[in-house]
Amino acid sequence: MPHRPTCHGGLFFTPTTITVSALNGARQYMPRERISNRAALWKSRQQASQTLRNALLSSASTDESRSQFSRNHVSKERVAELWEIVRSKFLHKSPKLFDLLLSARSIPYAITIRQGFQFLFKLRLRFLVKCVAMHRLVPRHLTESGVIHPNQKKLNRVRSEETDSSSDDETKKGSDDNEGDDRHGERLGPALAPVTFVCACSSKTVRVWDVTRKVSVHPRLSQKIQADIQHIAFVSKFAFYACCGGDKTLHLFNARFEWMHDIVVPVHIQHLRYNETMNELLVIGTHDILMFSLDCIVAKGVPRVYLNLRRQSSTRLPLEEWITCIALDSNQHRLYAAVGSKILSFNLVTGDLTDKWANVSHRQVTSIVHFAAYDYTVLGCSNGRIKIINMTSLIVHEFASHTKKITALAVYPHGSFVLSASLDYTVRMFCLKTFQEVYCLNLKEQPISLEIIDGARLYIGSRDSVNVWSLNPINTSCSTTNTSVVNLAYSKSRKIPGRAIVQSEDGTTRIISPSTGKLITTLLPLLEVDRFRDTVHSSKIERLFLLTEAHEIWTVATDINPCVVIDIWAANQGDELQKLALFDGRLTDEEKKLKRNADIPDDFVLLLSGTKGGQIIVYDTVGNTAEYFQLHFGRITFMSVEAKRRLLVTAGEDNVVQLCQLHPLSREFIKIRVTITLKAIPRFASLIEDRICVASDDFSICNFKFDLDKRESKITVGHGRSDDHTDAILSLFSFPKVGIFVSSSKDNTIRVWDIYSTLLREVQFSEPIRGLCPAAKCGDLLIGLNNRIDTVKYGNYLPPSYVRMVQKMTWKPSIAEQPKKFDEAFNFLENHNVHRRVMDDNRLFSLAHPTLDIFGRSNFVKVAKLHTLKKAPSLAWGSKKAAEEDQRHEILQIRLRKLFEERQAKIAALKEQANEGL
Repeated sequence: MPHRPTCHGGLFFTPTTITVSALNGARQYMPRERISNRAALWKSRQQASQTLRNALLSSASTDESRSQFSRNHVSKERVAELWEIVRSKFLHKSPKLFDLLLSARSIPYAITIRQGFQFLFKLRLRFLVKCVAMHRLVPRHLTESGVIHPNQKKLNRVRSEETDSSSDDETKKGSDDNEGDDRHGERLGPALAPVTFVCACSSKTVRVWDVTRKVSVHPRLSQKIQADIQHIAFVSKFAFYACCGGDKTLHLFNARFEWMHDIVVPVHIQHLRYNETMNELLVIGTHDILMFSLDCIVAKGVPRVYLNLRRQSSTRLPLEEWITCIALDSNQHRLYAAVGSKILSFNLVTGDLTDKWANVSHRQVTSIVHFAAYDYTVLGCSNGRIKIINMTSLIVHEFASHTKKITALAVYPHGSFVLSASLDYTVRMFCLKTFQEVYCLNLKEQPISLEIIDGARLYIGSRDSVNVWSLNPINTSCSTTNTSVVNLAYSKSRKIPGRAIVQSEDGTTRIISPSTGKLITTLLPLLEVDRFRDTVHSSKIERLFLLTEAHEIWTVATDINPCVVIDIWAANQGDELQKLALFDGRLTDEEKKLKRNADIPDDFVLLLSGTKGGQIIVYDTVGNTAEYFQLHFGRITFMSVEAKRRLLVTAGEDNVVQLCQLHPLSREFIKIRVTITLKAIPRFASLIEDRICVASDDFSICNFKFDLDKRESKITVGHGRSDDHTDAILSLFSFPKVGIFVSSSKDNTIRVWDIYSTLLREVQFSEPIRGLCPAAKCGDLLIGLNNRIDTVKYGNYLPPSYVRMVQKMTWKPSIAEQPKKFDEAFNFLENHNVHRRVMDDNRLFSLAHPTLDIFGRSNFVKVAKLHTLKKAPSLAWGSKKAAEEDQRHEILQIRLRKLFEERQAKIAALKEQANEGL
């Protein structure tokens, strides 16, 4: 007779299979990629089963009781006791698996996020589209009854109640990290508010679509009308439409597009606009602008709209000139009117002509938009040119990317960008900071109109359709450079805000604040050096170290603006330097007791370099070679130091990655702990606890779990070869608190990996990625695209589960570092007067700036003295032998210094004799 199953907590099991059922359930809800060691899991399962069997056998002493126990079902108390045994066994044997069981989530899957405009849907018509109007969705009771609501406040309240509350939550934005007009620091979200599209076609038919979460291809309303409509204006206060067809008649329709009545105006209507801030209807003729105030009276359930002429403005133009294009700026109370190549500006409050720009273009102006942040007026012309005019009526810049007529202009809602549509089948985005084109969208149809719907969408109207696109604002502008970005690096010292080092093609090196994008200081281009192999920076000592193509190390002081080159270290003969790394360390309490020299500071910074021969060089304060360590048998391709655990990670062309421990007060300064061998040459590596992620030159990403005590490592296979990059990898770094690795490649993608080597996200960009580095510990990124640096917030690319995890964590507020004051009296030739020194030369730094004498007392550890210790430092302190070695070392230093001074004196004497002879 089979065992009778027992139900407890929704699980069916028998006494002899309870452990296997529990573990199978745990495995079912556990992510696959987190079970890396199947043998260990099976072993723990067998041990738990054996423990339960022993417990069951001990409860039944005789064979008869055993058989009776197996036939009867187990009580709930006994089931609870057995589950407690399973938990205790699990927790005792494998705590990590048990923790994963408690926090089990769904299996992650990779989602591709594409940067740039993404097509959403199309509203197609059978006939030629004459005009398109877009507005917020009208409440349902107005569209059904057709009664106009007389109170704007009540209408807004009803509208907010009718609108889905979830869409309002999605439109919330975070705090702005920047000041002034830099709106790009806001947190972006999909603001998908329901809207209504109204299209009038050449068949005298008006079609209405309501765009909500579910978009229907068929219109909600299709109404045949008698008038020929060329312009539509939606009056939001009273929820009716004002239409015109080129004559003097103004047609009014209710929300269901039922005819209400007609109003005759004194001019032929060419354009029609509604000013929502002042509740006025603007009627523009060929030479006049009429401003009507609106009023509505409902008599016996029949609404009637009255137009009261408040002001009429005349352009006083000759008959051969007339208004061809207008633009309404309701926030600034301005109306721009284009008359051929002239621009007229009217004040909507007084109706007066405030400004007139003549001959701003050789061709007709076809589109106008105002950018309020910079007070720029952007003009689109019939020849495809886009002109930027400032507040003083001067042309600041002119874009010539389009080849045909500009049909529409719009202000991009995230950053200092403007969008343009042209008959050359393109929609382009231009940056008003750098005056460069940043994006181009190629279309199959000529765009006739363009308008921003909300913070996440825009629509583009063509001859017979309306296309809705997603803005997809993954990246927002942070900073700009004059030329293309070459390299991006991140520098963080203890208790000092992080900094980003930006290098551009013109040779300029900028240090910016990642949180605000503001420039802290700048290293101006150097005449002798065009390109650097590697760059490292330490905020603690305010030094920037640059490795040139000539294998020289240039030391730059970054505590002034602009930066000053204070020393140049020439490599020893045969040492071809490839990489640099900084060890920003701190002595422990035990090491503070052991140090014998009081001049050795507790906080120190060590400079290390890797050579072509696979050696690691450690330098002392003045650039002398303190020690050589042979770690590889090929060129060093990567170097990095984790200061917290004092781990040095190196990679070489011998297909080996070395994990080394650094011991500042030991004779053996570098000790190899773990050696990892790969199939290809490693280029980058990054650490998270006991995990290391390695990027190779075969475009692959490998993940290893290592143990420093056992000196072993094991690969973690979490993804297939198809998930790897398809071109050379540019960068790889990690966010330890979030538990992810981020890599970028020349295939224009950013890929996000978890600690189990599973691909979480793939972000595709439409332009080449010049550099990538962290912006904050929470997961924000800095990405270099052409000549700008953009910010990618963690909420725009991380999976939802990771976003929730980051939001629950407590983060220290980011401190915005202020720019350093620029030195107006700086002599730019100072950076080129520094003499090179061979690294064996023991002379102090040859200072190029008189205010930098303090650099001679910088807090570098003098490693040359530290390496005189024996393996047991506690026995070497205070010994006579160590004192004698120190004394001999000081005598040698004094002799070398005297020889150097004598040599310098001879050289000076020879120069004086040569000058006298001349």
